[in-house]
Amino acid sequence: MSSLGRVGITRPAGRGQHLVAELSGLGLESVEVPLVEIRLIDDVEPLRSALATVPPPSLVVLSSASAVPALLAVIGSAPGIAVAAVGPATKAALESEGIPVTVEGDGSGGVALAGIIGPPLAPGDRAVLLAAAGGRHELAESLVAFGWKVEPIVAYETVARPPTLSEVEALGACDVVCFASPSAVTAFEALRDSTGAPLHRHPAAVIGATTAGAARQAGFVVVVATEATDAALAEAAAAALRLTHEP
Repeated sequence: MSSLGRVGITRPAGRGQHLVAELSGLGLESVEVPLVEIRLIDDVEPLRSALATVPPPSLVVLSSASAVPALLAVIGSAPGIAVAAVGPATKAALESEGIPVTVEGDGSGGVALAGIIGPPLAPGDRAVLLAAAGGRHELAESLVAFGWKVEPIVAYETVARPPTLSEVEALGACDVVCFASPSAVTAFEALRDSTGAPLHRHPAAVIGATTAGAARQAGFVVVVATEATDAALAEAAAAALRLTHEP
């Protein structure tokens, strides 16, 4: 059976298989072109120190599933501390390693997670926030506004992965592009075809309000997944594809 359309997946290598399956179930062909890669921070001592400080933090907050390996490296030094996950994927990554999640966000972004966490039991309670190097500050700022004392710790960095020209051409031939992070949008903006021209701004299917904002600012027509799951992102891609068929 021929596909109904081609969907570009820009996630780091090895993280697109479930989305590929969901898209296939909708009759859509996937084109995987990783535009970013995740690099873990080698030095976990700042995190170990933050978790071992007396009194211990009241909450450990993870802004991405990419922060889970850093926590795993030191979790023995912080038994019993409550953990908050930004969305279902981060929660699943934590629970697969035996780390229970106390607070789960809906995956739409840091501001939404802060709203779910709410104010601390006591003003000035400490929250250790595991995030990306150079990441956005909305989550930390929102927690501070609620009365938390936030200690940000860099757990990983997201860097652009330069695709080959054939990968760029394959992505440019897609009908829809999926983005799960603002960094992937930024990496797409930097791409050029064989003539040196920017790639056409396809309709984009995205997860989360932050990524949606970045994609709109970059000139994409955006369809936002109803929740932070691969099934919802695939449905958003199908909806974005329908936009390409409208007169």
